[in-house]
Amino acid sequence: MKIDSSLSSYVFNKIKDAYYNANRVNTQKSGAERAAAPPSTNVHLSDFTSAREIMSKYDVRSISFNDTKKMATELYQKGHLKEIEYMQLTKPPGDFSEITGQPKPDLNEPHDLIKTYENKISFQRARGAEEKSIEYNEKMLSLLRKLEYLHG
Repeated sequence: MKIDSSLSSYVFNKIKDAYYNANRVNTQKSGAERAAAPPSTNVHLSDFTSAREIMSKYDVRSISFNDTKKMATELYQKGHLKEIEYMQLTKPPGDFSEITGQPKPDLNEPHDLIKTYENKISFQRARGAEEKSIEYNEKMLSLLRKLEYLHG
């Protein structure tokens, strides 16, 4: 089944906007003030024992897409992730194999989620992406760093 790319872009942008609006950054603060502020609380980790127990099984520095889905599902079911964070983490990777001739993505191959988001943000900055989009990815990066901390 083919999905119209404009429809998937529309859905992604709606998700991104909802996440951004739910986690709006105070635009009155300068970049230096935001950097000096304590980490955002966009991830609900009120029960650190439960979250740490879940994260003891997963390393966001070396995790497959299938394990990312399992991790996100466990965290979401325990109330540690917002729905939008869950949706972002469980969004399947793009399959461009028919266009590029490259093999389909291996959903069981581990990759570094933090490095992925760091690269995405660097690319967005280099290309002059919309600040709202960069902030959205920075929030996801912050979430992943918190999850990495809980992994131990």
